[in-house]
Amino acid sequence: MSFLSILAEPEKPFEWIYTDPDTKKRYPATVFTLVQLPDEAVKEIRARHTTVERTGHSRDELVDNRDFSDDVLDAAIKSWTGMYAARGETKQPLECTRAMKLALPTKVKAEILRVVLGKEAGLEQAVSSKS
Repeated sequence: MSFLSILAEPEKPFEWIYTDPDTKKRYPATVFTLVQLPDEAVKEIRARHTTVERTGHSRDELVDNRDFSDDVLDAAIKSWTGMYAARGETKQPLECTRAMKLALPTKVKAEILRVVLGKEAGLEQAVSSKS
């Protein structure tokens, strides 16, 4: 029987494994520990990266989406295991720093944003537990 699930404790970190949305290939050797950001935190991050332009009677809010996404990724990725540099003779694990988080492949960052902003963490957890 299939059912939907949501995170009962959204602020509690959960483990997540990247699956390429195009090829459906999973990367189980690398495990991310993520947290679903509360709406208030997302609003605060968005406000930091929003400018208001007024022209006549209109008011336009412009969001710097790159900086917004970077801050969300930094806040949502708590740690990882199985992450290594692509080059080099020694296979040293990469530290989970802001710089390394932002150096992740674009597709990985997009999926993490989808999970933590799209409130799909519960569904992801249900899928991961079956694999």
